Amino acid sequence: MRSTSALLSLAVVGLSACAAAARVGAPAPAPAPALPAALDSTAIRPGRFDAGKMWTFDTPPLDYFQEAHGFRPDSTWLARARLGALRFADYCSASFVSPRGLVLTNHHCSRENTGKVTGRGENFDSTGFYAAAEADERRVPGLFVDQLIGITDVTATVDSAVRGAKGDAARTRARDDATAALEERLGAAARDSTIRVQVVALYNGARYSAYAYRRYTDVRLVLAPELDVGYFGGDDDNFTYPRYDLDFSLYRVYDASGRPLATRDYFRMSTTGAAPGDAVFVVGNPGSTSRLSTVAQLAFARDARLPLYIWLAQSRIAALEAFKREAPAAAAARHVDVEIFGNANWLKASEGQLAALHDPALFRRRELGEAAFRADLARRPAVAGRAALIDSIAAALRERVPVYQRSNAFIPDPGLGSATLARAALLVRYAGAKAAGAPPAQLDQLAHAVEAIGDKPAALERRLVEAQLGDLVRGLGSRDTLVVALLAGRTPEAAAADIVARTALADSARVPSLVAGDLTASQDPALGFVRRVARALDPLEEQSTRLRTRIDDLAAELARARFDVYGTTLPPDATFTLRLSDGVVKGYPYNGTRALPFTTFYGMYDRHAAAGGKAPWSLPARWRRPPAGLDLGTPLDFVSTNDIIGGNSGSPVLNKNLELVGLIFDGNIEFMSGDFIYTDERARSISVDARAIVAALRTAYGAGRIVAELEKP
Repeated sequence: MRSTSALLSLAVVGLSACAAAARVGAPAPAPAPALPAALDSTAIRPGRFDAGKMWTFDTPPLDYFQEAHGFRPDSTWLARARLGALRFADYCSASFVSPRGLVLTNHHCSRENTGKVTGRGENFDSTGFYAAAEADERRVPGLFVDQLIGITDVTATVDSAVRGAKGDAARTRARDDATAALEERLGAAARDSTIRVQVVALYNGARYSAYAYRRYTDVRLVLAPELDVGYFGGDDDNFTYPRYDLDFSLYRVYDASGRPLATRDYFRMSTTGAAPGDAVFVVGNPGSTSRLSTVAQLAFARDARLPLYIWLAQSRIAALEAFKREAPAAAAARHVDVEIFGNANWLKASEGQLAALHDPALFRRRELGEAAFRADLARRPAVAGRAALIDSIAAALRERVPVYQRSNAFIPDPGLGSATLARAALLVRYAGAKAAGAPPAQLDQLAHAVEAIGDKPAALERRLVEAQLGDLVRGLGSRDTLVVALLAGRTPEAAAADIVARTALADSARVPSLVAGDLTASQDPALGFVRRVARALDPLEEQSTRLRTRIDDLAAELARARFDVYGTTLPPDATFTLRLSDGVVKGYPYNGTRALPFTTFYGMYDRHAAAGGKAPWSLPARWRRPPAGLDLGTPLDFVSTNDIIGGNSGSPVLNKNLELVGLIFDGNIEFMSGDFIYTDERARSISVDARAIVAALRTAYGAGRIVAELEKP
């Protein structure tokens, strides 16, 4: 049975500033095939930066920066930019903004953390939080930030380990074993328990780099605005512009002795901000992109993967909303709104990406770009034969599509479904492994994984089991023999209620006795359900996995050919590792007019008044009247052409002097195509202006001690 991570698509070495290639961007495309008359030839012409501007720190495009911005960062600038930036847990970006370990990130990156430090009777969503004194800063359990301290190329080591392996599965094992060994060896060589090494595949495996991080685990909440101002506009305004959000939060890193971390490399807050046309640089950790994928891979995302994601997000939102209506107190205690927000964000992003893939101009642009790549391969005898890999990938994808929907009809992961069925799936695996004579260590690992799954309220469990039954109906069809047998004439709602009412697996306290007993003889309804599903779907999952491995290996071969042709003139796809993205502050055509580069607090109050003060444009108590001393003309949010994607949330936006002028928190709806192509015609990154953050701290939150720290020279 698969997991969410399987379904959904982190000795110390110094970093040196490498000379950039002489030219950035793909060569001019070959003559394009005849175009449909309905498509504008300018709109579909492949661009120099279709693969984006997410530059790695070991191959910065210095010549291009000079050409585009009249600015050539030196090694000191690059090192300070790298060391001032942070990876915030395993889902966001952040940065140091003071010499005493102060960390700036987004409010929406903090929502699950504020709940961990909320005391009895407190509600930070309503009131916000500010630690008036350093002693009041609250340590967040489990939260960490990672600082990138070095990068080294380990391609030769990984390639050497894989070279002798025969077959797709063997190559995958050899690659995984080699990267794990490198991570262990380089981590041990550092002789520092705070160092973590991650071997990262770049260019789909054409290159491998070892990223060394220093991890800080004592991270304390300093300030978080109220939800109504940190997420002003709610899901309605998500992925839109103009925006009026104060989407920021502040934390502080403490050292091993319990004192604020002395931070040499940090970004001072700009007092003058940015202006239209200014060059700005985003330093953050973009999660994942597919810009180096083939057109066939994009078609697979359009026709199979994204429709599945949309279904899952919609059905989980429906389940969570139903639970919230049925058990409001339990839903509030569980902070279910945070889960709804996460799924709503996933839904809107998936819908936006799907719409972009249905845009004929953008898709045709990618087709023409692939044709140009084929032509460039053909002109180089050493790699000319690699063009056939594009066709091999397409053939493997055609074979995979029919099994993809069926094999994903049941996803027993507690992050997407019920704890009951997730436990049952692991216990079925446990029983099978035990019967096969698996070693005790493997059995212990499975048992611990079962025990690690937390309980969910009974009403939520029932709704999630119902949603997973809905997945089966969607994926297999209502007349499928497995679906008919599982439902036995009942509705999914009735079948789910029966399973949850009779299973022992809804209660974590009853799991150990099941593990100790004879699982194969157990009549537990959840175990019986999963056994039947596994018998039907496991062979399909194995087939889908084999095909995915085959496609990945073909894509890696193609990536090496692409790298042989273009080298580092194209940046690699995003990997949730640190990147440097350049852009300019710039508005764009919008709704028959123009979206101006900046919004102000005036706009926030206008939006609030126009909505009659109702959600999602309501304001918390301290903001309903403008705070004393707040200049409503202060820039609040702004847009720029920087290349970002999910994972960049919380990234600092810097000027040429490494002053922080903004904080990335979103992109507009046009930026959704950024998963598979970068354009700057209308796609924009959205940031909170540094001036708005300082103004809010000074006037609304009375955070004078923080303002003084931020402004300290």
